[in-house]
Amino acid sequence: MHILLIEDDVTYSRLLQQWVGTLFYTVTCTTVAVIDAALAELDRQRFDLVILDLSLPGVDRIMAIYPIVTAVKPYGTPILVLSGLPEAVAVVPEMVQAGAKLYLHKNHIASAEQLGQIVTTLVGHDATTPHACT
Repeated sequence: MHILLIEDDVTYSRLLQQWVGTLFYTVTCTTVAVIDAALAELDRQRFDLVILDLSLPGVDRIMAIYPIVTAVKPYGTPILVLSGLPEAVAVVPEMVQAGAKLYLHKNHIASAEQLGQIVTTLVGHDATTPHACT
């Protein structure tokens, strides 16, 4: 499984990588902090899942999702949108309408197991054997 993690918070990014890496047998995480870098990665390779932080530098919140959706739509890649901002809930309907499969507040992901269930649901991989996320 190959995940594109678009997250500017280095600490949170490392936590997500660690959790995913402990749950999935074969996983690689490509991590970027800005939309332009994410689009370059999406142009270079396909991913099984995109995890997108809604609050990134240089992009109005909801506007971050549109270029990502355009890039992954031909492949049907699911997008999980995360945000730590309470006001992000107001744009959830627009995110889903734009193409996000799921929105979660960062505080609502409490454990590696919970994240594993979410990823398994979105991409259909079984989270059984540990492997380090690279």
